[in-house]
Amino acid sequence: MPTQGAVTQQGELFDLADFTITIPDDMVALDVTSKMLDEATANGAMSGLSPEILRNVKQALEGGLIKLMAFDISAGDPEFADNMNVVIERLPVAMSQEAVVKANLLQLRSAGFQLMAQDRFATGQHEFDRLQCSIPAAGVEFYSYILARGSTAYTVTFTSKPERTASFRLKGETIMRSFRPK
Repeated sequence: MPTQGAVTQQGELFDLADFTITIPDDMVALDVTSKMLDEATANGAMSGLSPEILRNVKQALEGGLIKLMAFDISAGDPEFADNMNVVIERLPVAMSQEAVVKANLLQLRSAGFQLMAQDRFATGQHEFDRLQCSIPAAGVEFYSYILARGSTAYTVTFTSKPERTASFRLKGETIMRSFRPK
């Protein structure tokens, strides 16, 4: 089982403080801090990613909400690695899932993202709200799976190029079936 900051490529279970999740064999996962990203880059574990992608990832990590990132290096795209991230947000008060989703939608729209579809995704354990959005300026699409439990919001996002969205969605659904909030 990976420890804090561990890198894995072998479909391992990540058992973190707030959740567990299994990452498939063809993804590189980081239980992340920006320091760990620097170390993974230095030892070659992130060699399939461009410097620009690595800079953007490091910037996102420094905000502190992202707890895990994984990169699908099987697509072989040197400019963009399909990726997954898990965000855990501590809310000031308990909120319903509906309220958390509405807040997410407002935030996404204000950032210029376009909502393409919205539905529910049930895993047998939990029912997530699923948002499909595009980021026209970046030329990517993503699926966000949102779950609210008391004063904690869990958001798992899968981002890919539009031509790979359908296949990455299937991989995302498989991963989400393994997701267990604590």
